[in-house]
Amino acid sequence: MVVSKFGRTRSRSTSSAIQNAPSTNARNGLQSLLARYVRFHDHCEERAFDGDDESKALVHQKNELLQIFDSESLTMLRSRGYDVQDVVSWAWILKAESAELAATRLWALTNCPDLIRPRRTPVFLYLFLLRRQDWTAAGVKLMLSYAWLRFGGRSAFSQTANAAKAVVWPRERWGKSGIREASLPQPTEVMTAFIRLLRIARKVFPEACISIAALFSKHLSGSSYQTQFGISSGHGRARLTFLYNTALSLLSHPTSVRPYQTITHQQRAQFNLLQTMSEFDPPVAVDREGYRAVARVQLAHKKTMEEADWAAMKAKSWPPWKEDRHGLDVDKGPEYGISRAGEVISKMEEAGYARDTWEDSARILAGWDTDESPTVQTRALLSKPLMSRRVGVGIGARVNNESTSIWAARIRATRTVDEAWACFLAFKNNSAPKTQDIYYAMSEKLVFEQKRLKLVSKGGSQSADESFAGNNEAVLPGDSPRVYEKPSPQEAIYVPTSPLELDAFIDLMLQDGIRPSDRFLAFLLKHARAFKSGVRYLRASAVPARVADALLVEESLNRPAILQDIGYMSDHTFAAFIHFLTRFAPRQSDEKLPSVIYRRFHLGGKAMVHSQRIINPLHQALRLLLTRRPFYRPPWKSALSALARSGVSATAYGNFDDPSSLSRHDWFPRDSANLGYRKVLAPHQSDAAQDIQSWAMIRSVLRQMGEIGLELDFAGFQIVCVGLEKAIYAATTCIAVPNGVEGGDSLHTVALEVLNSGHVFAKNLFKRLVFTGLPGLDTADAAEGGQPVPATAELLPRLLEVPVPANLHAFIRVLGLREDFQGMEELVEWMSRFAPELQAVADEASNGQRMLRKCLVATRVFLEQSWVIVGPRARENEGLPEKGPLERPDQMERPNGITQQDSFSTPCPTEIIDRICDTVEQTEQWGGWPTNEEVEAYCRMKRRRQPA
Repeated sequence: MVVSKFGRTRSRSTSSAIQNAPSTNARNGLQSLLARYVRFHDHCEERAFDGDDESKALVHQKNELLQIFDSESLTMLRSRGYDVQDVVSWAWILKAESAELAATRLWALTNCPDLIRPRRTPVFLYLFLLRRQDWTAAGVKLMLSYAWLRFGGRSAFSQTANAAKAVVWPRERWGKSGIREASLPQPTEVMTAFIRLLRIARKVFPEACISIAALFSKHLSGSSYQTQFGISSGHGRARLTFLYNTALSLLSHPTSVRPYQTITHQQRAQFNLLQTMSEFDPPVAVDREGYRAVARVQLAHKKTMEEADWAAMKAKSWPPWKEDRHGLDVDKGPEYGISRAGEVISKMEEAGYARDTWEDSARILAGWDTDESPTVQTRALLSKPLMSRRVGVGIGARVNNESTSIWAARIRATRTVDEAWACFLAFKNNSAPKTQDIYYAMSEKLVFEQKRLKLVSKGGSQSADESFAGNNEAVLPGDSPRVYEKPSPQEAIYVPTSPLELDAFIDLMLQDGIRPSDRFLAFLLKHARAFKSGVRYLRASAVPARVADALLVEESLNRPAILQDIGYMSDHTFAAFIHFLTRFAPRQSDEKLPSVIYRRFHLGGKAMVHSQRIINPLHQALRLLLTRRPFYRPPWKSALSALARSGVSATAYGNFDDPSSLSRHDWFPRDSANLGYRKVLAPHQSDAAQDIQSWAMIRSVLRQMGEIGLELDFAGFQIVCVGLEKAIYAATTCIAVPNGVEGGDSLHTVALEVLNSGHVFAKNLFKRLVFTGLPGLDTADAAEGGQPVPATAELLPRLLEVPVPANLHAFIRVLGLREDFQGMEELVEWMSRFAPELQAVADEASNGQRMLRKCLVATRVFLEQSWVIVGPRARENEGLPEKGPLERPDQMERPNGITQQDSFSTPCPTEIIDRICDTVEQTEQWGGWPTNEEVEAYCRMKRRRQPA
């Protein structure tokens, strides 16, 4: 167990939960007996360092054991088919250092066919393990496999990977006494397992939602459940309806990782439940909560072809009525424009449920306002209403709700900032109660309008026709938070006043008595245009002043009360602040560091002294991460992203593995000449030396994550690959310095490590990410090796996480730069083997198909060394243009004194290229081997931009 500095307990083991759990059983109940044994085990470990006489300690331990396992306890164990060794085995599972290790022990103890008598485990032990917080995808897959064997009535191991009929576990395996725990789990236990499995899956393994829902449905539709609760009776029928609709509601909660990309898994899980509900006689009814749950998922899903076609027909004016493009559109009436979410709401009304405020808000986002005028169908994660099964609400309450959620939905369901501003002014003129949701929705539009204007200033604007979906390949309005350019004056909406700038709008919000908090504050911090703006948002928020000071100035972090307050911040708000700090990480070219006003109290807290302090944002972000050590990936990935960014200064932070080296104050003398602050960093180093130092810091961050059991995901893996690519270029430059290695021996050591084993480190990370669990849990692996697999494996995802093409592209570049051609061949074979999963993920991403093709082009580029300058004869042979050399992506000249290996010019063996080409050609979804034109276009691109 780890007790954090904030007063919260982060359990590294569930043994303490067992010890402190209130038990309704008698003294000799299983939970009570296990708790006493675990407590005894912990005390033995503590006393091992007390220096007591060994013989006396053994006698004392023996007496304690006899008291725990007295005659009454032994009788109780035998009556339930257990023995003392079972209790010891349960404690062994509970005492595992990580949740994944506990799941591995549980699976091995109960399902290993090599054991003479595999051990049974009671259901409460499984449920206690699901309360742990440090789960990984591999651990969840093991727990789900166990759940199928225990709750789903599945058999254990099939004789072969493709066996049609599996071997059933003998009754002796579970004992001969007809125990309830082993044969018929209670519905409350299954429902608890379902809820906890879903909660964990939403955090680390969204792909498992389909299997979890199938397990739940199989149990409820089983004969044992129907016999026990008599679903033909009124009470049993009502219970079944409640359970199924609750399951639909639980499946509608957004996931913690990639909520929009993973919504397809939740949709499939809901559809499977709905199909099972329809197979009952009579079918199980869908209640209000069930309809709302299905509508929530459909709102977050991408547009269908029909919905996209309707969106492309909308006029540029407001409201966006249908505008026929050609004769085929004439017959497409309003019913054609009803989205799936709108159809679900219509079905709910047909079932007899009156529309409430939540339905009105959902219908606006689905494309139709309350007055039946059209809006813009917008993807959204609409929050679940409170007491969603309650039909009636007071008239006054409905008016207040309509004034908040409905108006917020109207602002979001717009295309341009003028359309959103017109809705906001209408809200202001309506004298409706002011809430944070309204200002949050309008702030989103203002922020993305700023981003659009910035893009226009760089020459990246689109025409109004493209903006309003005239181009089928463009992102349609509502598919992303993007704000579009306003149309011509004849079609633009009239607004009496121009939209405010974001900072002026925040001033208006504060005047109205609204202070940002929670998600709204996190959004403002993530998108702050300047460091001082983010500080202003933080100080204007609902965060206490002392906590805001502690987040900004390290001196405050030394106070225990402040540490506790920071610990109570929500994970996403803390992650947003870390992201804000890392966005303004100092670069070597920066002339000064930002400063903040620090407030200190004296004379019993009555007198306040203001002082201006310099802050190193990246330094402060790393210190906060070390202090809180959150079991939450986003803040760690923000730190990794900052260190992987080109030009970041990483020499002023000390040793990240030693927190004491990060405790020094960054007070710097003031420069009165320009009223700024002089930059005081480490002695000047080149960009290459800084990049090497950044890679060392990335490795340190990954070690810190590993210490708390937090694993990387594919988004983080892509960041690591980008940082490694930057380090590879830098290492080649540093080693090539004529007068010795720049930065000394330590930098030389890191540079050699990058060149010799950096790509191996990336390969090991990749293998860990795609690892599918214990041997025998992967159907593909087992089928190839002829090993027996669980019959449940077909119900589980083959991969713990499916990478998007951008993740693979970053990995291919690392392997190509280090000329690991064997590794590239293995990666292409792996991609071909899991082509259906990769294709499904690419279909969900807006640029997924283009990026997937880019992966194949990059593969050919690095195999053939296509960036090397091509001479006239080679151009003629390859059919390339006469002019325009094909240069390497980073335009880097070969340094003097560098070997052929370090200059990225070792040719790939022809047989490897032929095998990879055959694999690509045999995979139908990929469109064949990349052409010469694609290779040339790729080589002419600049080195891809580092993550922001």
